[in-house]
Amino acid sequence: MRSLLRSVVQRKEGGLVGRTIKVGPYTCKVDAHLGDGGFATIYRVRDNSGGAAYALKHIRLAGEVDARAECDTEVETMKQLRGHPNILTLRAVAYAGPKGADQEAFLLLDLCRDSLVNYMQERSGQLSNGDVFTIFHSIAKAVAVMHHQSPPLAHRDLKAENILLHNNGTWVLCDFGSASSWSGSYDTTDAVLVAEEHIRKHTTPAYRAPEMFDLYSRVPISTSADLWQQALGVLLYFLCYGRLPFGGDCKLQVLNGEFSVPPGRPTQFEELIRGLLTMNPGARTTINDPAGSPVAQRSCPGSRLCQPWEP
Repeated sequence: MRSLLRSVVQRKEGGLVGRTIKVGPYTCKVDAHLGDGGFATIYRVRDNSGGAAYALKHIRLAGEVDARAECDTEVETMKQLRGHPNILTLRAVAYAGPKGADQEAFLLLDLCRDSLVNYMQERSGQLSNGDVFTIFHSIAKAVAVMHHQSPPLAHRDLKAENILLHNNGTWVLCDFGSASSWSGSYDTTDAVLVAEEHIRKHTTPAYRAPEMFDLYSRVPISTSADLWQQALGVLLYFLCYGRLPFGGDCKLQVLNGEFSVPPGRPTQFEELIRGLLTMNPGARTTINDPAGSPVAQRSCPGSRLCQPWEP
């Protein structure tokens, strides 16, 4: 298998389209290039044995310590969360080449038909209240299962770009390379400087919680940062209003808690946004709360937003 993958990697002209690649028990033909991002390229592939379509994430590790660490974190996190309906499914993994400059990783994933960003663009950022609730509820359940792990896992890079519409019509969360079970504060200047560089590389400014901007405040960073960020705070705002609550040079806005909520959505959505985008991590609406129960009861009677999930 390694020799087959190595030969594929060495033939870079035209990417992998048209090639046959074996990833675990799957032997697939690459039939389309879907997109690029960071160290990775995404392709659509078809399984030779049954014709099922999947996504292939090709990661160029290229001796990059960060790339290998992100890949390992993504693989282990997706294995740990496998089976949840709102987590993108990892089918198989393969590596090509020796560890070092030429190593490549291949992740075979379930195929998705759309991204949240594209879905909203096609609708000019105007979603129905039902759509807002369905997407928000789906991703909150994915975040909940992460926070209910032992130890709890934080996604750390929750944003619209990491939310996809599965071919089965379910909204799923993806891209777990920044996931972490670490929580706490940084007690020395050296530790703060290292953490600031990591946060700069692996998070998006408009989605950072206040405690991630000001590490010298010694406010502990934990899964409550996810509650501020896209899935449960910024995400709901973005779904409701088609824009982010903090724009431009957003650091001061975030640190001061400066945002406004436009009219036009149910009061319950506004209340939940404010509960999630609270400056004090300990005062934020928690993952175990009912789905801002008024929102859940009106939009989906009897449901809970963040109930733990069992396979």
